[in-house]
Amino acid sequence: MDEINRNVGAVEDDLIVQTTLSLDLQNKTEKALLDKLVTVRDDHVSQGAVVILENNGAVRAMVGGRNYAESQFNRATQALRPPGSSFKPFVFLTALNRGWSSNDTILDAPITEGSYRPKNFADLYYGQVTLQQALEKSMNTATVRLADQIGNMGYVIGTAKKLGITSNLDRNQSLALGSSGVSLLEMVSAYTVFPNLGYRPEPYAVLSIKDKDGNIYYSYDPASRPLQSLFPRHVVSDMNMMLQKVVSEGTAQAAYPGFPAGGKTGTSQDFRDAWFIGYTGLYTAGVWLGNDDNSPMVRMTGGKVPAEIWGTIMRQTKMASAPIYQQEPERIYQPEQMPSVSTDAASSSSNGLGGLLSRIISGGEKSQEQQKRPQYNN
Repeated sequence: MDEINRNVGAVEDDLIVQTTLSLDLQNKTEKALLDKLVTVRDDHVSQGAVVILENNGAVRAMVGGRNYAESQFNRATQALRPPGSSFKPFVFLTALNRGWSSNDTILDAPITEGSYRPKNFADLYYGQVTLQQALEKSMNTATVRLADQIGNMGYVIGTAKKLGITSNLDRNQSLALGSSGVSLLEMVSAYTVFPNLGYRPEPYAVLSIKDKDGNIYYSYDPASRPLQSLFPRHVVSDMNMMLQKVVSEGTAQAAYPGFPAGGKTGTSQDFRDAWFIGYTGLYTAGVWLGNDDNSPMVRMTGGKVPAEIWGTIMRQTKMASAPIYQQEPERIYQPEQMPSVSTDAASSSSNGLGGLLSRIISGGEKSQEQQKRPQYNN
Protein backbone atom coordinates (compact mmCIF):
# COMPACT_ATOMS: atom_id res chain seq x y z
CA MET A 1 0.00 0.00 0.00
CA ASP A 2 2.89 2.34 0.70
CA GLU A 3 4.31 1.73 -2.76
CA ILE A 4 0.89 2.36 -4.33
CA ASN A 5 0.67 5.73 -2.60
CA ARG A 6 4.18 6.62 -3.80
CA ASN A 7 3.38 5.67 -7.37
CA VAL A 8 -0.07 7.14 -7.92
CA GLY A 9 -0.95 9.10 -4.79
CA ALA A 10 -4.19 8.74 -2.87
CA VAL A 11 -6.89 7.12 -5.04
CA GLU A 12 -10.43 6.57 -3.77
CA ASP A 13 -11.56 4.24 -6.57
CA ASP A 14 -11.13 0.48 -6.42
CA LEU A 15 -7.77 -0.58 -7.84
CA ILE A 16 -6.33 -3.77 -9.26
CA VAL A 17 -2.70 -4.07 -8.27
CA GLN A 18 -0.44 -6.61 -9.92
CA THR A 19 2.53 -7.34 -7.69
CA THR A 20 5.78 -9.24 -7.98
CA LEU A 21 4.78 -11.57 -5.13
CA SER A 22 4.55 -15.31 -5.74
CA LEU A 23 1.75 -16.72 -3.61
CA ASP A 24 3.32 -20.17 -3.75
CA LEU A 25 6.71 -18.91 -2.59
CA GLN A 26 5.04 -16.71 0.04
CA ASN A 27 3.21 -19.70 1.48
CA LYS A 28 6.35 -21.83 1.55
CA THR A 29 8.28 -19.04 3.22
CA GLU A 30 5.64 -18.51 5.91
CA LYS A 31 5.50 -22.24 6.62
CA ALA A 32 9.28 -22.59 6.82
CA LEU A 33 9.49 -19.74 9.34
CA LEU A 34 6.50 -20.70 11.48
CA ASP A 35 7.45 -24.39 11.62
CA LYS A 36 10.87 -23.47 13.03
CA LEU A 37 9.54 -20.86 15.45
CA VAL A 38 7.40 -23.56 17.06
CA THR A 39 10.49 -25.69 17.69
CA VAL A 40 12.55 -22.94 19.35
CA ARG A 41 10.10 -21.64 21.95
CA ASP A 42 12.30 -23.00 24.73
CA ASP A 43 15.17 -20.96 23.31
CA HIS A 44 13.19 -17.76 23.99
CA VAL A 45 12.65 -16.97 20.31
CA SER A 46 9.31 -15.27 19.70
CA GLN A 47 9.65 -13.50 16.35
CA GLY A 48 11.12 -13.82 12.90
CA ALA A 49 11.10 -12.22 9.48
CA VAL A 50 12.05 -13.26 5.95
CA VAL A 51 12.58 -11.32 2.71
CA ILE A 52 13.14 -12.95 -0.68
CA LEU A 53 14.14 -10.82 -3.66
CA GLU A 54 14.55 -12.06 -7.16
CA ASN A 55 17.97 -10.86 -8.21
CA ASN A 56 16.36 -8.21 -10.41
CA GLY A 57 14.95 -6.54 -7.30
CA ALA A 58 11.44 -7.96 -7.44
CA VAL A 59 10.02 -8.81 -4.01
CA ARG A 60 8.91 -12.42 -4.34
CA ALA A 61 8.04 -13.10 -0.69
CA MET A 62 8.01 -11.15 2.56
CA VAL A 63 7.09 -12.25 6.07
CA GLY A 64 7.11 -9.48 8.65
CA GLY A 65 6.35 -11.55 11.75
CA ARG A 66 4.86 -14.76 13.04
CA ASN A 67 1.24 -13.54 13.12
CA TYR A 68 -0.10 -10.53 11.22
CA ALA A 69 -3.43 -10.60 13.09
CA GLU A 70 -1.60 -10.15 16.39
CA SER A 71 0.90 -7.54 15.18
CA GLN A 72 0.97 -5.50 11.97
CA PHE A 73 4.51 -4.28 12.68
CA ASN A 74 6.64 -5.36 9.72
CA ARG A 75 9.91 -6.65 11.12
CA ALA A 76 11.28 -7.09 7.60
CA THR A 77 11.11 -3.38 6.78
CA GLN A 78 10.46 -1.40 9.97
CA ALA A 79 12.67 -3.04 12.60
CA LEU A 80 16.24 -1.76 12.83
CA ARG A 81 18.39 -4.47 14.41
CA PRO A 82 22.17 -5.00 14.62
CA PRO A 83 23.13 -7.42 11.82
CA GLY A 84 26.22 -8.73 13.61
CA SER A 85 28.66 -10.54 11.38
CA SER A 86 26.35 -10.43 8.36
CA PHE A 87 27.75 -6.88 8.05
CA LYS A 88 31.32 -8.19 7.70
CA PRO A 89 31.13 -8.71 3.91
CA PHE A 90 30.95 -4.92 3.55
CA VAL A 91 34.30 -4.63 5.33
CA PHE A 92 35.88 -7.30 3.15
CA LEU A 93 34.35 -5.83 -0.02
CA THR A 94 35.85 -2.46 0.92
CA ALA A 95 39.27 -4.05 1.40
CA LEU A 96 39.16 -5.88 -1.94
CA ASN A 97 38.03 -2.71 -3.66
CA ARG A 98 41.04 -0.91 -2.18
CA GLY A 99 43.56 -3.40 -3.49
CA TRP A 100 43.56 -6.28 -1.06
CA SER A 101 43.35 -9.89 -2.24
CA SER A 102 41.41 -12.78 -0.72
CA ASN A 103 44.80 -14.49 -0.23
CA ASP A 104 46.35 -11.56 1.64
CA THR A 105 46.89 -12.21 5.34
CA ILE A 106 45.69 -10.50 8.49
CA LEU A 107 46.39 -11.25 12.15
CA ASP A 108 43.69 -12.94 14.17
CA ALA A 109 44.76 -12.51 17.79
CA PRO A 110 43.57 -10.66 20.90
CA ILE A 111 43.59 -6.88 20.51
CA THR A 112 45.55 -5.36 23.37
CA GLU A 113 45.73 -1.72 22.30
CA GLY A 114 43.07 0.97 22.54
CA SER A 115 39.80 0.92 24.42
CA TYR A 116 37.93 -1.50 22.14
CA ARG A 117 38.78 -5.13 22.89
CA PRO A 118 36.61 -7.46 20.80
CA LYS A 119 37.00 -11.19 21.27
CA ASN A 120 36.43 -14.24 19.11
CA PHE A 121 33.86 -16.86 19.99
CA ALA A 122 35.17 -19.19 22.69
CA ASP A 123 38.40 -17.15 22.76
CA LEU A 124 39.73 -19.10 19.77
CA TYR A 125 42.36 -17.32 17.67
CA TYR A 126 44.12 -18.50 14.55
CA GLY A 127 47.16 -16.25 14.10
CA GLN A 128 48.00 -15.16 10.57
CA VAL A 129 45.07 -16.03 8.30
CA THR A 130 43.98 -15.13 4.81
CA LEU A 131 41.03 -12.83 4.27
CA GLN A 132 39.20 -15.87 2.90
CA GLN A 133 39.74 -17.78 6.14
CA ALA A 134 38.85 -14.77 8.29
CA LEU A 135 35.46 -14.37 6.61
CA GLU A 136 34.79 -18.08 6.32
CA LYS A 137 35.25 -18.61 10.07
CA SER A 138 33.83 -15.19 11.00
CA MET A 139 36.88 -14.07 12.99
CA ASN A 140 36.15 -10.91 14.95
CA THR A 141 39.60 -9.59 15.75
CA ALA A 142 40.85 -10.20 12.20
CA THR A 143 37.87 -8.25 10.84
CA VAL A 144 38.44 -5.31 13.20
CA ARG A 145 42.14 -5.25 12.28
CA LEU A 146 41.22 -5.31 8.60
CA ALA A 147 38.85 -2.37 9.06
CA ASP A 148 41.60 -0.48 10.89
CA GLN A 149 44.16 -1.21 8.17
CA ILE A 150 41.78 -0.02 5.47
CA GLY A 151 42.54 3.33 7.02
CA ASN A 152 39.21 4.97 7.69
CA MET A 153 35.87 3.57 8.83
CA GLY A 154 34.34 6.09 6.47
CA TYR A 155 35.35 3.84 3.58
CA VAL A 156 33.32 0.97 5.05
CA ILE A 157 30.36 3.28 5.64
CA GLY A 158 30.68 4.49 2.05
CA THR A 159 30.51 0.91 0.80
CA ALA A 160 27.42 0.21 2.88
CA LYS A 161 25.71 3.37 1.64
CA LYS A 162 26.60 2.54 -1.95
CA LEU A 163 24.95 -0.83 -1.43
CA GLY A 164 21.73 0.85 -0.33
CA ILE A 165 22.03 0.88 3.47
CA THR A 166 20.10 4.01 4.45
CA SER A 167 20.01 3.55 8.24
CA ASN A 168 22.42 5.56 10.36
CA LEU A 169 25.77 3.84 10.85
CA ASP A 170 27.96 4.73 13.83
CA ARG A 171 31.54 5.58 12.86
CA ASN A 172 33.40 3.39 15.35
CA GLN A 173 35.36 0.14 15.37
CA SER A 174 32.40 -1.96 16.45
CA LEU A 175 30.65 -1.12 13.18
CA ALA A 176 32.95 -3.65 11.51
CA LEU A 177 31.14 -6.30 13.56
CA GLY A 178 27.66 -5.03 12.73
CA SER A 179 26.75 -2.93 15.76
CA SER A 180 24.44 -0.39 14.04
CA GLY A 181 20.77 -1.21 13.48
CA VAL A 182 19.55 -1.84 9.92
CA SER A 183 16.46 -3.41 8.37
CA LEU A 184 16.30 -6.89 6.92
CA LEU A 185 15.18 -5.49 3.56
CA GLU A 186 18.21 -3.18 3.48
CA MET A 187 20.57 -6.08 4.09
CA VAL A 188 18.97 -8.35 1.52
CA SER A 189 18.95 -5.60 -1.08
CA ALA A 190 22.61 -4.84 -0.38
CA TYR A 191 23.59 -8.49 -0.92
CA THR A 192 22.06 -8.49 -4.42
CA VAL A 193 25.23 -6.77 -5.60
CA PHE A 194 27.07 -10.09 -5.23
CA PRO A 195 25.06 -12.27 -7.65
CA ASN A 196 24.56 -9.25 -9.94
CA LEU A 197 28.25 -8.74 -10.74
CA GLY A 198 28.46 -5.38 -8.98
CA TYR A 199 25.04 -4.02 -9.96
CA ARG A 200 22.29 -3.47 -7.38
CA PRO A 201 18.66 -2.97 -8.38
CA GLU A 202 16.23 -1.10 -6.17
CA PRO A 203 13.66 -3.46 -4.64
CA TYR A 204 10.17 -3.13 -6.10
CA ALA A 205 6.87 -4.90 -5.46
CA VAL A 206 4.32 -3.37 -7.88
CA LEU A 207 4.18 -4.21 -11.58
CA SER A 208 1.01 -2.33 -12.51
CA ILE A 209 -1.91 -0.40 -11.05
CA LYS A 210 -5.20 -0.02 -12.89
CA ASP A 211 -8.87 0.47 -12.19
CA LYS A 212 -11.72 -1.94 -12.93
CA ASP A 213 -12.23 -0.35 -16.36
CA GLY A 214 -8.68 -1.11 -17.39
CA ASN A 215 -7.33 2.42 -17.09
CA ILE A 216 -3.65 2.15 -16.20
CA TYR A 217 -2.41 4.37 -13.37
CA TYR A 218 1.07 2.90 -13.21
CA SER A 219 3.24 0.37 -15.03
CA TYR A 220 6.69 -0.70 -13.90
CA ASP A 221 9.39 0.34 -16.34
CA PRO A 222 12.91 -0.97 -15.66
CA ALA A 223 14.32 1.77 -17.87
CA SER A 224 13.16 4.30 -15.28
CA ARG A 225 15.68 2.82 -12.83
CA PRO A 226 19.02 2.99 -14.65
CA LEU A 227 21.79 0.88 -13.18
CA GLN A 228 25.48 1.44 -12.84
CA SER A 229 28.26 -0.88 -11.86
CA LEU A 230 29.11 -0.16 -8.22
CA PHE A 231 32.24 -2.28 -7.96
CA PRO A 232 34.74 -3.77 -10.43
CA ARG A 233 33.88 -7.17 -11.77
CA HIS A 234 36.97 -8.93 -10.39
CA VAL A 235 36.30 -7.54 -6.90
CA VAL A 236 32.77 -8.95 -6.79
CA SER A 237 33.98 -12.26 -8.23
CA ASP A 238 36.43 -12.60 -5.36
CA MET A 239 33.70 -11.79 -2.85
CA ASN A 240 31.45 -14.42 -4.39
CA MET A 241 34.17 -17.01 -4.04
CA MET A 242 34.65 -16.07 -0.39
CA LEU A 243 30.94 -16.02 0.44
CA GLN A 244 30.30 -19.36 -1.25
CA LYS A 245 32.97 -20.93 0.97
CA VAL A 246 31.20 -19.48 4.02
CA VAL A 247 28.22 -21.66 3.02
CA SER A 248 30.10 -24.74 1.84
CA GLU A 249 32.85 -24.84 4.50
CA GLY A 250 32.30 -22.09 7.07
CA THR A 251 29.79 -20.86 9.64
CA ALA A 252 26.79 -21.16 7.29
CA GLN A 253 26.95 -24.84 6.38
CA ALA A 254 23.44 -25.34 7.78
CA ALA A 255 22.18 -23.13 4.93
CA TYR A 256 23.75 -25.20 2.14
CA PRO A 257 20.85 -26.02 -0.21
CA GLY A 258 22.65 -28.64 -2.31
CA PHE A 259 23.71 -26.26 -5.08
CA PRO A 260 25.93 -23.16 -5.33
CA ALA A 261 25.02 -20.43 -2.85
CA GLY A 262 26.81 -17.66 -1.00
CA GLY A 263 26.00 -15.84 2.20
CA LYS A 264 26.91 -14.82 5.73
CA THR A 265 25.66 -15.51 9.22
CA GLY A 266 25.25 -12.86 11.89
CA THR A 267 24.63 -12.87 15.65
CA SER A 268 24.32 -9.73 17.72
CA GLN A 269 25.21 -8.87 21.32
CA ASP A 270 24.11 -11.52 23.86
CA PHE A 271 22.23 -13.48 21.17
CA ARG A 272 19.58 -10.77 20.76
CA ASP A 273 19.48 -11.12 16.96
CA ALA A 274 20.26 -14.05 14.67
CA TRP A 275 20.63 -13.47 10.92
CA PHE A 276 21.43 -15.23 7.71
CA ILE A 277 21.62 -13.38 4.38
CA GLY A 278 22.38 -15.43 1.28
CA TYR A 279 21.91 -15.73 -2.45
CA THR A 280 21.65 -18.22 -5.29
CA GLY A 281 21.66 -17.70 -9.02
CA LEU A 282 18.05 -16.51 -8.89
CA TYR A 283 17.25 -15.24 -5.40
CA THR A 284 18.76 -13.18 -2.61
CA ALA A 285 17.06 -13.76 0.73
CA GLY A 286 17.43 -13.00 4.40
CA VAL A 287 16.15 -14.49 7.66
CA TRP A 288 16.08 -12.76 11.05
CA LEU A 289 15.10 -14.17 14.44
CA GLY A 290 14.76 -12.29 17.72
CA ASN A 291 12.34 -10.73 20.21
CA ASP A 292 10.46 -7.45 19.96
CA ASP A 293 11.55 -6.47 23.46
CA ASN A 294 15.20 -7.05 22.48
CA SER A 295 15.62 -9.69 25.16
CA PRO A 296 18.35 -12.30 24.58
CA MET A 297 17.64 -15.66 23.03
CA VAL A 298 19.23 -18.83 24.39
CA ARG A 299 22.47 -19.10 22.41
CA MET A 300 20.60 -18.67 19.12
CA THR A 301 23.05 -17.88 16.34
CA GLY A 302 22.74 -17.05 12.66
CA GLY A 303 24.46 -20.30 11.75
CA LYS A 304 21.70 -22.33 13.37
CA VAL A 305 17.97 -21.84 12.79
CA PRO A 306 18.11 -18.80 10.43
CA ALA A 307 20.50 -20.68 8.15
CA GLU A 308 18.31 -23.77 8.36
CA ILE A 309 15.18 -21.80 7.43
CA TRP A 310 16.99 -20.24 4.47
CA GLY A 311 18.21 -23.62 3.22
CA THR A 312 14.73 -25.14 3.57
CA ILE A 313 13.15 -22.38 1.50
CA MET A 314 15.74 -22.59 -1.25
CA ARG A 315 15.52 -26.38 -1.52
CA GLN A 316 11.75 -26.15 -1.90
CA THR A 317 11.82 -23.38 -4.47
CA LYS A 318 11.84 -24.29 -8.13
CA MET A 319 14.66 -22.72 -10.10
CA ALA A 320 16.47 -21.56 -6.97
CA SER A 321 19.35 -23.70 -8.19
CA ALA A 322 19.92 -21.58 -11.30
CA PRO A 323 23.69 -21.54 -11.80
CA ILE A 324 25.84 -18.63 -10.69
CA TYR A 325 27.77 -18.05 -13.88
CA GLN A 326 31.11 -16.26 -14.13
CA GLN A 327 30.09 -14.00 -16.98
CA GLU A 328 28.39 -10.65 -17.18
CA PRO A 329 24.68 -10.85 -17.98
CA GLU A 330 23.68 -9.22 -21.24
CA ARG A 331 20.20 -8.41 -19.95
CA ILE A 332 19.81 -8.06 -16.24
CA TYR A 333 16.56 -6.45 -15.24
CA GLN A 334 14.00 -6.89 -18.00
CA PRO A 335 10.86 -8.15 -16.24
CA GLU A 336 9.18 -11.24 -17.61
CA GLN A 337 5.76 -12.69 -16.91
CA MET A 338 5.68 -13.51 -13.22
CA PRO A 339 2.92 -14.87 -11.01
CA SER A 340 1.43 -12.07 -8.98
CA VAL A 341 -0.98 -11.23 -6.20
CA SER A 342 -3.75 -8.68 -6.88
CA THR A 343 -6.16 -6.95 -4.58
CA ASP A 344 -9.04 -8.83 -6.18
CA ALA A 345 -7.50 -12.17 -7.07
CA ALA A 346 -4.36 -14.14 -6.30
CA SER A 347 -2.34 -16.38 -8.58
CA SER A 348 -0.83 -19.44 -6.92
CA SER A 349 1.38 -20.43 -9.83
CA SER A 350 4.99 -21.11 -8.99
CA ASN A 351 6.08 -22.07 -12.49
CA GLY A 352 6.21 -18.66 -14.15
CA LEU A 353 9.49 -17.50 -12.72
CA GLY A 354 11.10 -17.58 -16.17
CA GLY A 355 14.82 -17.46 -16.62
CA LEU A 356 15.27 -14.24 -14.73
CA LEU A 357 18.94 -13.56 -14.22
CA SER A 358 20.43 -16.99 -14.56
CA ARG A 359 23.34 -15.33 -16.33
CA ILE A 360 25.23 -14.07 -13.33
CA ILE A 361 28.46 -14.67 -11.57
CA SER A 362 29.73 -16.84 -8.79
CA GLY A 363 32.02 -16.06 -7.32
CA GLY A 364 33.07 -18.04 16.85
CA GLU A 365 29.33 -17.23 17.52
CA LYS A 366 28.88 -15.65 20.95
CA SER A 367 29.50 -11.95 21.36
CA GLN A 368 30.43 -10.37 24.68
CA GLU A 369 30.33 -6.90 26.13
CA GLN A 370 33.81 -5.40 26.27
CA GLN A 371 34.74 -1.79 26.94
CA LYS A 372 31.06 -0.77 26.54
CA ARG A 373 30.99 -1.66 22.85
CA PRO A 374 29.35 -4.73 21.35
CA GLN A 375 31.21 -7.35 19.40
CA TYR A 376 29.72 -10.01 17.23
CA ASN A 377 30.70 -13.28 15.70
CA ASN A 378 29.19 -15.71 13.21
